Amino acid sequence: MRFLKLSVVLLSFLVFCKEFPSETEVYFSPEGGAEDAVLSCIMNAEKEICIAMYSFTNRRIAQALVDAKDKGVKVRVLLEKANTDDPFSKAKFLSSNGVEVKVYSSPFGGIMHHKFAVYDERVITTGSFNWTSYAEHKNFEDLLVIKSKQIAKTYKKRFEWMWKNKNTRYIDEEELYTFEVIDAKNLEALKRASGKWCIVKGRVESVGYSRRSNTYFLNFGKRGECFTVVIFSRVVNRFKKYGIDIDNFEGKIVEVEGKVIDHPKYGLEILLDSPENIKEVAE
Repeated sequence: MRFLKLSVVLLSFLVFCKEFPSETEVYFSPEGGAEDAVLSCIMNAEKEICIAMYSFTNRRIAQALVDAKDKGVKVRVLLEKANTDDPFSKAKFLSSNGVEVKVYSSPFGGIMHHKFAVYDERVITTGSFNWTSYAEHKNFEDLLVIKSKQIAKTYKKRFEWMWKNKNTRYIDEEELYTFEVIDAKNLEALKRASGKWCIVKGRVESVGYSRRSNTYFLNFGKRGECFTVVIFSRVVNRFKKYGIDIDNFEGKIVEVEGKVIDHPKYGLEILLDSPENIKEVAE
């Protein structure tokens, strides 16, 4: 009898494998290659990307989706409405750059908790890995990259059902969180913004470096009398991972997202939490 039960289980497993043949890659966080795996899937997509993501704050992934859309890939993103109020949510960035974005908002308290994407109806990424900086650099997460047309078809069917759900609607950019943008030279405005999240925009006049602590200082004026962006060692290593030379910010106009601090000793500053929170902008 035991042999018979084992045979039935084995037969069922073989039928499943035959019906759903797949090749699977596994990634773990922190910093185990999950972000790069997602970026690779996006860059390799040729026709369509369908995304259901509970939390989405990762700038590199958001920019990759915009780039994919610009080269002709159909990109649709479904988000949990509660998380679009996050100051770093990429909902507005995606929508304002032409990506179709919808939000799910349940009247009964349920949430859209999925973290999956379907690429060209043949590849899926799924797991606990949200598309956030914390998921990549700090949290314990997992990501599966599954290459299977059959499984992709199942996920795509679920995505389409959610996309058309009565509690799902296109995003309204006006209701999303908007950062106050402050000129880096406007020290009075920066003082008023102390303790708040905002965008500071200006030209980096000099880049300082402490070899002892492996810390960089982006100075937007005369050091000690200006707004400064501080990049501690733990974040410096992420810049290196992405191939970004911090010294190259000198002379460039940048936008920095973060919490303004009016330090009694060091003055007005933002402690940069991630390379994603600074970008070079045009004059």
